[in-house]
Amino acid sequence: MYVCMCVYVYVYTYVCVCVCMCMCMYVYVYTYMCMCMYVCHKFILQECTTNNNSG
Repeated sequence: MYVCMCVYVYVYTYVCVCVCMCMCMYVYVYTYMCMCMYVCHKFILQECTTNNNSG
């Protein structure tokens, strides 16, 4: 599950605050966790962009 909120700060820029909860079995390895967060962040970023363009 992920929660994403976009708020307009400037005319040409907007701040996107996203909270992603990723479950990784191997938390000991930072690399795996990084990959998981990267995928979540990318997915959220797309959602934010879609919401921005839609709204």
